[in-house]
Amino acid sequence: MALKDIEDRVDYYDAHIIRELDGWIKDAIHRDMHLGNLVFDNNRFNGYLDFDISQKNARIFDICYLGASMLVGNYTDRKKLQAWNEIFRGVIDGYQSINKLGGNELAASHMMFVLIEVIFAAFFAQLNQLDVSKSCVEMTNWLYEKNSLTR
Repeated sequence: MALKDIEDRVDYYDAHIIRELDGWIKDAIHRDMHLGNLVFDNNRFNGYLDFDISQKNARIFDICYLGASMLVGNYTDRKKLQAWNEIFRGVIDGYQSINKLGGNELAASHMMFVLIEVIFAAFFAQLNQLDVSKSCVEMTNWLYEKNSLTR
């Protein structure tokens, strides 16, 4: 919502996910939506930090990026996955209450998760962090096999 209010005063570039995949893999550029960049006040979400790499992109991207970062290390544990599902459902519902996502955006979320992990697998392979890259590939395969992460 904050970016929408100042949209005409912010410099950003218009992104395309396929071109972005190519750019991220070659140039090792990433967006930064994760728990460390969320601001809480008295256990209540209050805002975001770190807009230096922001861009105009698919709205579902940031939500899926956050969800994927929360899944790392948790997707193989049934109990943690169940907790993740509750938390992520709350993220989606909260977003929807302020800025409604369209049906196509929600339908694309599954593949957005997959693409985000493909990006990380390539990113860590490029850095020669092969164990981390392998872990990303495993999560990519797991994500790909799921029809839907949130039900």
